Amino acid sequence: MKIKLIINALLLLLLFNACVTTPPRPQRNLIPNWYSSPTTDTPNYWFDTGVGTNKNEAIRKALSNIASKISVKVNSKFIDILREHNGHSENFNESAVEVSVENIQLPGYEIQQIQESMDKVYVLLRVSKQKFLNEKKNDFRIKNKTIKNMYSQMKTGHPIEIIKGKNKFNKLVSQAMTTAIILSNFNERYAIDKCLNEYMAYQKNIQSIMTSLNICIKSDPHSRLIASHIKELLTAENIHVVDQLSNPKNAAIINLKGSQKKLNIDNEYLVKITVDIIVKSPSSKRIISKKQHTFSGASIIDYRMAVQNAAKVFYNKSKSEGIYNTIGLQ
Repeated sequence: MKIKLIINALLLLLLFNACVTTPPRPQRNLIPNWYSSPTTDTPNYWFDTGVGTNKNEAIRKALSNIASKISVKVNSKFIDILREHNGHSENFNESAVEVSVENIQLPGYEIQQIQESMDKVYVLLRVSKQKFLNEKKNDFRIKNKTIKNMYSQMKTGHPIEIIKGKNKFNKLVSQAMTTAIILSNFNERYAIDKCLNEYMAYQKNIQSIMTSLNICIKSDPHSRLIASHIKELLTAENIHVVDQLSNPKNAAIINLKGSQKKLNIDNEYLVKITVDIIVKSPSSKRIISKKQHTFSGASIIDYRMAVQNAAKVFYNKSKSEGIYNTIGLQ
């Protein structure tokens, strides 16, 4: 009887342990096979994988991987295209229109696989090449239309207005060129040909108009040193600075009005200079831009040296930030 009771007690104990013991969870593979060996690209789709601490990060990595493949292939083809157009290659700065990963936006991606493993998320994406192509075609059409409108306004306006719009125009041309390079990879040569021929003609004509521009600088006694620095910096930009205007139609006047505050502290000469820069059209007397600058200088010799040091501060800042920005044309 005792033996039977002992056996029953042992059976109950084993049954109880079986009930309370948690079975081990099956381990998932740390890295899925489809991540290690992603699907090969097809004529219609790009495929690539990404991993991150969350879903969004993994998707960004996968899209960046796809964009990187496009970038490398497109830039290689662009170099070949420039070699075909020997007359244009020296006019385009390749680095300014290089297709970077950041310039490539991929629309309509689809998640093919997604898996969480430990503290990471793995994804496999595919992107439609046709959707990407359609978006780039539309983007090029919009930019091309904007460039045409900007060029029409610039070539018929005052030459000084070209300076105001030149940087924006060139930036837009570079963006259109970037899109055209991408389109060329899909055998859409119309875009790249338009950039290399039509846009180059635009830029050449704009440069020709700018060379006809004459600028006369007028200053008061407090701004004469500033006037000489502005003249030097404009001349470095191939702008003609003249003492007298012969043709008001293609000319501009820069008026400088300055004031000085002087102070001597412990035999140190301090000067604070304020200059108003006003750019006007002599033909219409219209104010094109207006900007004010304040800068200081110091010297242990005299006030004249303090003024020269203040003018150097103005010169260095103008050279660093660009003279067109200094005179209010950007």
